[in-house]
Amino acid sequence: MSYRGRLLGALIGFFLPIPFGTILGFILGWALYDNPRNKLAENAGSAGYAFKFTKGYNETLIYGTFALLGYVARGGGIIKREQILIATQCMNMMKLDDPESRRKAQEAFNHGKGENFNLDLETTKLKAAVGRNAGVISYLLEILVQMALADAVVEQEEHRRLCEIAQRLGVPVTAMERLIQIRIAEMQFRRGFYGYSGQTDSGHERSSQEESRTSQEASASSLSDAYRILGVSENASWDEVRKAHKRLMLKYHPDRLKSQGVPEEMIRTYTEKAKDIQAAFDCIKRARGEKN
Repeated sequence: MSYRGRLLGALIGFFLPIPFGTILGFILGWALYDNPRNKLAENAGSAGYAFKFTKGYNETLIYGTFALLGYVARGGGIIKREQILIATQCMNMMKLDDPESRRKAQEAFNHGKGENFNLDLETTKLKAAVGRNAGVISYLLEILVQMALADAVVEQEEHRRLCEIAQRLGVPVTAMERLIQIRIAEMQFRRGFYGYSGQTDSGHERSSQEESRTSQEASASSLSDAYRILGVSENASWDEVRKAHKRLMLKYHPDRLKSQGVPEEMIRTYTEKAKDIQAAFDCIKRARGEKN
């Protein structure tokens, strides 16, 4: 819980030449700073717990999530093994441990990928269950993008369905597009920055000339993806790059996520994102020759 606004407000009010300045500053600090921040923290915390299948769980949210996972997965055509794995990981994250709860999740997934799935009806139910908690919507969209990227490619129909879902949940298409592009950039950056190999697909060693050219291409691609991960343009100032890095690292810091009640499984996912963010920042830093 934040008290900073009230403390600063009271301190400033103390030095103002008006009656009851301290009290007025205290009230304004609460209204303009502490109250909004405390509400955001409360929403973020409840967002994490909302996806846990425990006593008092939100069954509508759980069912709706798996139905939408099925809907997105079906957009890529035949359901693939990688997509089933994502759905299983979501069950584990939500603590769907008993056979009955897992059966319901599978039923919802199959319903979502069916021809008669009513997206309007399901998203209306979800919006009623979630209310104004933007944190829950944010987590849900993250999960859906993971499903679309299960096979490392977002098909055109998967992309359309993601944007369609976002719109119906009150999220601008531009925000959904940005989320998709950032996740793709993270995946490509991982592949180029960590996964470069000196071998061809057939297993034969490359010539030193081929290896040098491929390495340079991978480096250029990684740098471009690094900027996309931080959400800044390649022409951004170094100060803008540093601020974006700091903001994202704070957002995905494990201690901060734990304090908000985010499930352990999701914290592990976000910890990997934090590693990508740091690696992207280091990549840009080296490319620019910056020292700090």
